Amino acid sequence: MAIRDYFLIAIRISVCASVLIGSATARAGIIDVPTSFGNGADATVSNQGPTTNYGGADTILLRNDVFASGFTGFLGFTRMGYLRFDLSGVTDPITGVELRAEILFNSLLANELSIANVWNVEVYGLSDSSAGNNWGENTITLNNSPGFAGGNVAGFNSEMSLLGTTSLQGAAVGDTLSLTSAALLAFVNSDTDGLVTLGLRRANPGRTDTSFILASKENTAASAPTLRITTSNPGNPNTQNVPVPASLALLGLGLLGVKLRRRA
Repeated sequence: MAIRDYFLIAIRISVCASVLIGSATARAGIIDVPTSFGNGADATVSNQGPTTNYGGADTILLRNDVFASGFTGFLGFTRMGYLRFDLSGVTDPITGVELRAEILFNSLLANELSIANVWNVEVYGLSDSSAGNNWGENTITLNNSPGFAGGNVAGFNSEMSLLGTTSLQGAAVGDTLSLTSAALLAFVNSDTDGLVTLGLRRANPGRTDTSFILASKENTAASAPTLRITTSNPGNPNTQNVPVPASLALLGLGLLGVKLRRRA
């Protein structure tokens, strides 16, 4: 065969490789948006100090003490978490969302193990229409927190919508609290101002003396709470494409080039 024929074959293989690469990378991209990015924020609010701001702490505490048998009239501690994510830079269609937060402590006292839903954490979304959507990390308290139902038991009002429940049972320190749900995806896709606020609360109906502890963005030894966004456009420079076998096509093309060079 003439050099010209080899050259034409190389062009055809190159086109095929391009098609393979194009189809292989035309898969969803992943963008991690932590609370430390942009106008993101995270904080604990607590009735232990209803006018105290805990936004500078390196942890987020979740605890739900309620009136329970044997504790008539006893007021326990209510601790909830607020997370805000800045999604203003995400312009591609969102096809998946996962909330992730690193667990620092989730042990319970023996007498708490029989309490219903004791391991469960509920995740709520704050409506875009709420005036408190742009709450300040260094000013938020229990008394001024958006969507708080009031009173002394952990809970949210109608500004908050339940997006799902996740269990920490069996999770170890360093594991991840994770939630994916159709409701969470729909909530993020309905966002109109680029800011997504989530509220976290313990779901147990009985008194507990221990808090679940998650890492906040101030924690230097653990990851900040994160929304892992899956988009339908892998071309976004902020996405992380999954490696695919299309690289084999490039390798084959390179080997052909070496062979042609030797024959020439």
